[in-house]
Amino acid sequence: QKINEEKGYLSRVPTFAVVALYLDNERWSGVPFIIKAGKGLEQRSSIIRLQYKKAPPQSLFGEQPQNELVIRIQPKESIYYKILAKMPGLQQKARDVQQTVLDLDLKKRLDIQRLPEAYEKLIHDVLNGESHNFVRADELEQAWRIFDPLLKRLEVEEKRVPYRYAFGSRGPKEADDFINRLGFR
Repeated sequence: QKINEEKGYLSRVPTFAVVALYLDNERWSGVPFIIKAGKGLEQRSSIIRLQYKKAPPQSLFGEQPQNELVIRIQPKESIYYKILAKMPGLQQKARDVQQTVLDLDLKKRLDIQRLPEAYEKLIHDVLNGESHNFVRADELEQAWRIFDPLLKRLEVEEKRVPYRYAFGSRGPKEADDFINRLGFR
């Protein structure tokens, strides 16, 4: 939205995307893999979130937030698990269950003074001939196989205008609505 405020500049270039991909196999049937990325967001981070199914609202403790495993790749590498825990005591009421966090902050846990920055690791890998942190040609082709037709349809056939969002925000409200409709947050 910030760029479009410039007089005479009307960009339709998408700077944000959220997609739900599904794998066509029995094990992952019906499980959405949600990928969300954008420019100018409130925080610059790479995070993998595994959100587990919600317990049914008629369960012993009523409706509660779902458990979640979070792997923070950058910044501040860490792994943490948000789980529902029953508070000590004899009570069996919903208020006695709270979401708590079990975390592994690699820098603190391993007493590391300095972790290498992302690009340091990549440059190191290039100099040593390591390619495992880089996209292979076949992976890139698959990404384009998925996104090229979609972008063409949106831009050329449907002439869609991207949803606008404020610089420094979480992204467009419609993205959160989409994720919520899938049962996630």
